[in-house]
Amino acid sequence: MARELIDDIRRIDQRKHALDLEITELVDTTGTRLRELRGIGPLGAAWLLVEVG
Repeated sequence: MARELIDDIRRIDQRKHALDLEITELVDTTGTRLRELRGIGPLGAAWLLVEVG
């Protein structure tokens, strides 16, 4: 059972990494400069873009 949990955690971590890369790429394609602001990363910039529209 512990082995299955470790495998699940690895799969989740890999999926998270893939999503982080995808979000970064999508934010970069918008041409926004939000990520240049201190403290705003890809996820924060994506959230702001979604909220503002």
